[in-house]
Amino acid sequence: MRMSLIGIEKTNNLNDLLTQLSQFDPTIGGSNDDELVKVLVADFIAVVRSNVTDTERNQLCEHFGADLTGMLAILNSRNDLDDVDWQMIHHPGSVIIPVVFAIGLEVKASGKQVIEAMRTGYYSMAMFSSILTPDMRKKWHATSVAGAIGATCAVSELLQLSQKEKYAALNLACANLGGLALAGSQRNGAAQFNRASAAVIGVQAARAARQGAPYLPDSFDKLFAAWDPANNFGSATTFESPGDIGLSSASLRLLPFSGFVQAAIFGYYSLLQSKREVSKIQIFVSAPTFKLTVTSEEETDWVDELWWNLPAAVAFLKSTGDPFAPRTGLIKSSENLTVTFLEHKDLGVHQAVIRTIEVGGTLSEKCYTAPGFNPLDAESRELWERKCSGYLKVSVSATTELATTVTTEGLKFLTIQKLFLD
Repeated sequence: MRMSLIGIEKTNNLNDLLTQLSQFDPTIGGSNDDELVKVLVADFIAVVRSNVTDTERNQLCEHFGADLTGMLAILNSRNDLDDVDWQMIHHPGSVIIPVVFAIGLEVKASGKQVIEAMRTGYYSMAMFSSILTPDMRKKWHATSVAGAIGATCAVSELLQLSQKEKYAALNLACANLGGLALAGSQRNGAAQFNRASAAVIGVQAARAARQGAPYLPDSFDKLFAAWDPANNFGSATTFESPGDIGLSSASLRLLPFSGFVQAAIFGYYSLLQSKREVSKIQIFVSAPTFKLTVTSEEETDWVDELWWNLPAAVAFLKSTGDPFAPRTGLIKSSENLTVTFLEHKDLGVHQAVIRTIEVGGTLSEKCYTAPGFNPLDAESRELWERKCSGYLKVSVSATTELATTVTTEGLKFLTIQKLFLD
């Protein structure tokens, strides 16, 4: 079940949230958590495998702990295909899963421990993210800020810290949160390091707490007093059960384009597949998407020129008919494209509206959500397999088998070599 955020109110005691998170019961979750973890882990493994360079192969095997955590976070987010929580607007997998693998390998975590650490990390990150107001998100990168909290909780669970130690770890993390929001909107991948930094903070905060490191009392309230002197922040939303957010609100990013244009590309692709004869197409996207991918003239140093250019991406799709087609001989020009791109103030970044006029004059309109919103449905599975084999060039069966092993037998008999390099 996926719930919308409701009941955001002011509070003068945000430190209560730290207590709540330190007391989280990792054994309670959604009915589909085991399957969701398997899918998210498989996607993580596939993306990391596709991004490891020859130079990094030896480095990956030599690293452990915080060093391995940071490297995995960057490898998972390097091509902008790490998972996303559209409800909370952050990217949990590239922060939480690196710490689960790095620390899980150290403690030889069982499959049950992996699932519980994932559940704890995804939920804690979502809860913290729910208090970040739009004004805060304009200044601070939500994935980095909330990610450090989620990573701290996940590592604390793997290290089996006491409730008192978990509370200390969260205070230590809060005193060091950061990550400028501008990194998330740069067209050069600058937010990769934000993710790595957040994940490493989680590792170090949990370890320091286990060693009895002193911490700043009430650091949560002091943090937000410094960030928001007007006391204009929200309280954490109360959900009916931990299964409402976290793992259950995580989505896959399935199409090899910027996350901002996933819905628009999926909608246009669906229109092409319908083979309807249309004379005019209008694609409506959110204000941030329009600014970043339609009107922006900013130069980009990204994986290819389609990633941050929605008109060019649509022209490419019209030419190839396949979002996973090889990017050789890219179609960059959209001059002959009978498509108009418009801004829609009421759409989220995970949405797009496709309005068409058919040859006979019939007007129709449909709102699309980014694919992968439900990672367990058949459509998501089909697109994920095409993402792996067609774009990432990794084996679907191998990554699925590894994910099954991780979530059932655990990490006791696995290595970095086996997980990401074989």
